[in-house]
Amino acid sequence: MFAHSKTALRKWLFSIYAFLRFNTSIRQLQREIEVTYKTMHRRVERFTKPLDAPRRTSRN
Repeated sequence: MFAHSKTALRKWLFSIYAFLRFNTSIRQLQREIEVTYKTMHRRVERFTKPLDAPRRTSRN
């Protein structure tokens, strides 16, 4: 899932942890690790789906 990413694995793991533990928004996380919103959203969805974690709803 993170094998071919240009972003360091520790940054991805931090962002997933912050998302699940502190309910940090995807927009905030994308600014923190400097990736696009689309990339952050896809990675969070791919990571949380197997965990049966609550999904983010669009706030648009």
